Amino acid sequence: MENFKPKQMVSIDLKTIFGVVRSNKLSLVEQFVAKKGVNILNELDSEGFTPMHWAVYDGSVETVRYLLNNNAIHDSSSNKANQSPLHWACAKGRLEMVSLLVEKGINVNQKDSKGYTPLITASQFGNAAIITYLISLGADLDAEDNNGDNALHWAVYKAHPDVTRLLILFGVNPKTIDKFGQTILHLACLSGNLNIVQQLIEQDFIDSQICDRNGKKAIDLARNRGYSSLVDYLERHEKMRRKKSFESKLKMLLFGPVGNSKCVFLTIQALYIFYEYPIYLFRILPDTWSDHMYLNLFFILNSILMWFFYYSVHLCEPGFLRQNTTEYHSFLKQLLAQSSRLTPAEWTKNLARLCHTCKAIKPYRASHCRACNRCILAYDHHCPYIQNCVGYKNRPQFFFFVLSSTTLQLLSLYFFYILFSKSMDRYIDYPGVIMIFLFAIMAVILLFQATFSVASNYTANETVKKNKYDYFKRADGSIKNIFDKGLCYNIKYYFHLIEPSYLETEEFSRANGHVV
Repeated sequence: MENFKPKQMVSIDLKTIFGVVRSNKLSLVEQFVAKKGVNILNELDSEGFTPMHWAVYDGSVETVRYLLNNNAIHDSSSNKANQSPLHWACAKGRLEMVSLLVEKGINVNQKDSKGYTPLITASQFGNAAIITYLISLGADLDAEDNNGDNALHWAVYKAHPDVTRLLILFGVNPKTIDKFGQTILHLACLSGNLNIVQQLIEQDFIDSQICDRNGKKAIDLARNRGYSSLVDYLERHEKMRRKKSFESKLKMLLFGPVGNSKCVFLTIQALYIFYEYPIYLFRILPDTWSDHMYLNLFFILNSILMWFFYYSVHLCEPGFLRQNTTEYHSFLKQLLAQSSRLTPAEWTKNLARLCHTCKAIKPYRASHCRACNRCILAYDHHCPYIQNCVGYKNRPQFFFFVLSSTTLQLLSLYFFYILFSKSMDRYIDYPGVIMIFLFAIMAVILLFQATFSVASNYTANETVKKNKYDYFKRADGSIKNIFDKGLCYNIKYYFHLIEPSYLETEEFSRANGHVV
């Protein structure tokens, strides 16, 4: 891969217009034009480049503005390389020049003779500010050069990790393969940059087993170039990949697809239907009905309610955020355009508001569930027992399911207590007691967690990760739950008896889709 190269620089010769425009002195340019005439601004050097090319590469903003005002040639038709002044400005990293040329109407997607667009050129030289500016103007992210390499390929090959991250963030497809059959991981291994290789592998952007047209994997290229640190890292990754691949296939065979496994969900139902209920019908009910009829009726009613809430919370949509929103793309453009003035802390804070999988701006309390692969309003947790997430829309049903399930298990234990108080020789019932006791422990834990969420207005996710969320942090570093407004309010809020806080609604994210 050969990157964009402007004409080799020579010493400044003030006897020519090309040297004068590089002098950074507008007065010299004006004097030279006054002496030679305005047509001198359209003169071509030996390779067909204009004074405008040299001015944007080495001159002052005032000089470039002067040339533009005097209609100096600023396109690419004059040279065989088909390089416009915009290409040169992108190579040198001169954002002011880029802005002036774009305002004058130069096409931001024009390709030179090698197929390089201004965006590809800026990526080759790692000029992040220009990249963000061009993207905000609608530069083609997928444009490829004559070898099928796009801006991301070049950023990786020229070892610019920040630009690599920026381009992927904005939506350049990291899985694109060039005409040599090489992925961006191949190019990262050719450049020898461990930082980029780790970034691509750990974010699962590319398959490390893909071979190029010569049958070479990325690790083979790193090995051929003697990059031992890359080889060691990729070998460790390959061992982990094989182990995970075997485990994933085994889990897929036994439990179904990841995130949609019905193993726990179906096991719970099977244990109730084929074990606990038969024990109740054939062992407990005959011995307790006459003395504890009302307790048995309560058990039956509670059981019906439990199954009702069980399937209600399983089938109810937990509160999915809309995907691929216009607010997300607008926010990202703002963020990229202002990236040069943002501090690392501000950059991180703004990025935390986005979900790049769902392409949405997250309101407060919303979070992305890896199992469901969706963002959930007021995300609590993903529960394998119900095979669903618990979020804003289905949390009341979840609470009542947990409450009725806990009551059912405690009633079952009480019935066993009654039976064993009559006779301890019921050995056949011991396994049932143990199973129900374990179920009761799990149910009590879930009920305690759900009750705490109701009373404190903390989701389970926030309870574990409260230090992660800025909206809980005070200026002095202490934690304060801004949603906790007293027990009565919290109960009404949890069970949808009052409207949720504006901060945690999609309306809030739409109304505040700007960089802070």
